[in-house]
Amino acid sequence: MSDSVLSSYAPVAQINKDVGIQDEVFKKKEKAYNDSVMGLFDSVSVSTKEKMALVDLLNLESRVYTHKKKDSIALKMQQDLSAAMLRFNGDVARFCEKKSIPVLFSSNGNTVVYGQNTKADLSNELIEFFGAE
Repeated sequence: MSDSVLSSYAPVAQINKDVGIQDEVFKKKEKAYNDSVMGLFDSVSVSTKEKMALVDLLNLESRVYTHKKKDSIALKMQQDLSAAMLRFNGDVARFCEKKSIPVLFSSNGNTVVYGQNTKADLSNELIEFFGAE
């Protein structure tokens, strides 16, 4: 489906907004944690082997946490987007039924078109249909 149609579809737009917010929150937390670990590195640079081992462990845990958090955000986004796309497909089917369009598809030109002896770009009509709901 065209980018303009998908970005105008409220559930997809909300998912994109939520992911952006989660990403910013994660980046702030990751920066605070990394600053803290760097502070520990500085304090143990002239210290004992045991403290260095603790800092190495914290650094390893940080990398594990970072990957798990990124994976959980990606998984949630994937699940939310999958649900939104199911709803989107149902809404497009209702649009097609209302307009008596047997087949609707995206073109290479990033538009929504249908064929019935001619080609017609329906991107704007589909966006208006979503806005009317």
